[in-house]
Amino acid sequence: MKAIVLFFIFLPSLLTAEVKPLKLDSIHPEWRRQHSPRNRVAITNPPVLFVPTSRVKWQMAFQKHDFQVSREANFASVYDSAADLKESFYIPGKLPLGKWYWRVRIDKGEWSRAFNFEIDQSSWENNAPVAAEFIKGIAEDHPRVLVRKIRLNDFRQEIQVSPYLKSIIKNASQYLDVELPSKEWGGKFYKNGQRVFKNAKFPDDHPKSQPNGKTFKAGIKAQAQAFIATGDKRYRDELLRWTVAAAKLLVERKQKLGHIYNLQDSFSYAAILEGLVAGFDTCYDYFSDEERKIVLHSLYKRATSYFKYFCNRLESRVIDNHSWQHTYLSFLEASIALKGHIPEADDWLTYAYNIWQARQPVQSTFDGGWNNGRYYGVNIGTWVTAPLHFKKYTAYNYYSHPWFKNHIKWSLYRSPPGSHGDGFAGNGYETNEKGIQGKVAAWLNILDAELDVPLARYLTSKAKPLEAEKQLAIVWPRFAEGLPLESSKPVPASIEVSQNRLFPDIGVANMNRDVLNSDKNLMVSMRSSAYGGFGHNHSSHNAFTVVYKGESLFVPYRYRHGGDGHVLRSYRHTRGHNSVTVDGKGQPYSADAYGYICRYIAGEQLSYIAGDASNAYTGEPSPQWWIRAEKAGVDWYADMEHKSAEKFRRHLLYLRPGLIVIYDELEAADEVRWDWILHCRKTLQVSGESLSVKELKASVNFFASEKLNYEIRTEALVPPFNVDRRGGKVPTVYKSRGTHAYISPQKKSKKLRLLSLMQVGEINTVSLNENGSYSCGEWIIEAELDVSKKAILKVRDTEGKVTFINLNDQGMSVLVEDGSPTETGEIIPLAVGKYQSKEAL
Repeated sequence: MKAIVLFFIFLPSLLTAEVKPLKLDSIHPEWRRQHSPRNRVAITNPPVLFVPTSRVKWQMAFQKHDFQVSREANFASVYDSAADLKESFYIPGKLPLGKWYWRVRIDKGEWSRAFNFEIDQSSWENNAPVAAEFIKGIAEDHPRVLVRKIRLNDFRQEIQVSPYLKSIIKNASQYLDVELPSKEWGGKFYKNGQRVFKNAKFPDDHPKSQPNGKTFKAGIKAQAQAFIATGDKRYRDELLRWTVAAAKLLVERKQKLGHIYNLQDSFSYAAILEGLVAGFDTCYDYFSDEERKIVLHSLYKRATSYFKYFCNRLESRVIDNHSWQHTYLSFLEASIALKGHIPEADDWLTYAYNIWQARQPVQSTFDGGWNNGRYYGVNIGTWVTAPLHFKKYTAYNYYSHPWFKNHIKWSLYRSPPGSHGDGFAGNGYETNEKGIQGKVAAWLNILDAELDVPLARYLTSKAKPLEAEKQLAIVWPRFAEGLPLESSKPVPASIEVSQNRLFPDIGVANMNRDVLNSDKNLMVSMRSSAYGGFGHNHSSHNAFTVVYKGESLFVPYRYRHGGDGHVLRSYRHTRGHNSVTVDGKGQPYSADAYGYICRYIAGEQLSYIAGDASNAYTGEPSPQWWIRAEKAGVDWYADMEHKSAEKFRRHLLYLRPGLIVIYDELEAADEVRWDWILHCRKTLQVSGESLSVKELKASVNFFASEKLNYEIRTEALVPPFNVDRRGGKVPTVYKSRGTHAYISPQKKSKKLRLLSLMQVGEINTVSLNENGSYSCGEWIIEAELDVSKKAILKVRDTEGKVTFINLNDQGMSVLVEDGSPTETGEIIPLAVGKYQSKEAL
């Protein structure tokens, strides 16, 4: 009773706040539309001044940008400036606290209007040195990429007693005496008259089997590592031969592979550049003058095309997945290798260094998440290597950015030990992978070595280690520098972590019963992201997933490689997630179709997430996905956009140990059919006004402002086919698993309120009380289902120890546990303004 009294004493202070959901065209548009920062506190100090670019194609001519920074709106005096920058951003020096103004002009034209921003105590101080210090630190001699010359002798001694030497020699030996093709596309490798290095994933006639840049890179780097480790001339001579052969491959070629139209977006093209860098840098002193000229010319042409492609693009586009995952690193290393040989190399190095400072980590800011989901393993090579290149020439630790320490926490909550993950985006629903795996473990060990985070040690101790050869691919850059690959400190026997975590930048929140013990855990997760549906993201705003005892329960099951029809209408589509469609239409694949986690409370007995996807059902189509939809014969506007949708607020409470409360507010300008969708890996059954799971104790009871229909489906709208013949198989229909429930009102409506009471692990009777509330076990839930009245949600336990109330129209939610109140207002994404919640980072 004491908790309830305190709650109502606390309540009047909330009535002054009024909820104002965001109504922006976009938070993270596909291409930058506005100058930034403007009318806000700068996220970092020094700030990064961004300008929208009109140079969206790399073949277009560069523009020149002049920047000025001043304390005065009329720029009577200039505090900092830069002139004739090709890049469309500028990082001034660190600024004192206070209000600032900046402006830009292009090609010596008129100055833009003055944009203001503020530096305050919340602006994260980036103490990294300027690009000139990085460039100055790069030695004139070679090698300087795979290993530095000053480290070479020490490294050769150290590697003799390492577990990697045998693996290095074995790997390099397979590339000795191989007959090399004279073309990148369709060229084949032979050894002793036998075909070698054949693509194991795709058949020979498949387009993805044609490029062989990865083989060239693998062969060159293997022999470079072997020569560095042993000094054996066999590997040196083969390295020279492979490098010259790669340098003679055609640099410029028209390419059209799937949805990839830019040559610089090709993994094969980048792989050849990376191989050339390894060969040129490692064997610089051993080439003949003619050979060095051939290699240098190829490197110059490839690196030039990358600079033209990246500059104005990486700073202006919300994300270039392939660039940040692979090709940026190839360009950075080429620029390092070419310093002193190519005049433009200093400009390339400046850009490569500054764009890292300006944009990394991409698709997040500080929270440690990666908005593309579990697919982040492809970034590990860049995350390990790029900061190390910067560090070895400046001595600054680039892992000091808050994102990296928080990334370890994200790794825990997205996929706890022994458990399937929350599954959002990437390949999150196809795999049976559980917990932290070998490659990620190697990466977290490196972060631990740099940052001393006991949680990383604890998590990696639960992972199966990689075999030496695969481990080497990740750790070589650090091993070559003599840096530790993991912490020398002991693994903690146990560790204390919160059962809840909010990742506000990427828009994911996780709530657990026992996050470190999968056999006892119930994990409830929700996604609503300011980044919209772009890249590997799915159109899954306000979607939730439930994992029980480490096994996926209420999660989608679709195939990323099931053919474009399936991908567009099932796998990525809103109907493929535990969310809501409008007249059968989902959220479009657009950076403008966004959501956000608007409230969050991390309680002990009750935890709460609210997501707002009111802006998620319309947006400018992403050109990439528009093209794929046309090819697949998918009618974009008939299938995935509904301009009538005006409001979708989802409130999700986890009442421990096993009750999940979902309260949805839905509104549209027209009368529409709302489909509330639930996917289950097991067998869903309809029983009256509820669903049950056949194989275990789990059920969902529904209460709504309209009478509901219940439908169970067993197949995807478009069957998934092995269209790529992966694994060499003929096209076949992939196996479909699980069942899919569609809960819909019997008639169309402009507004709908829907309360869902989900129980997992133990099922209690749900009963209607005289006052209109619902009882379920020890919990009492009250939800306003009358659409003519204000939405309100209240929860309390029968003992009076826990009380929760959501005052939607007042912009506040409050939880009282054991007499202690916790409140949350609207959480504003950091890209819009300061975090507006104590629980946000």
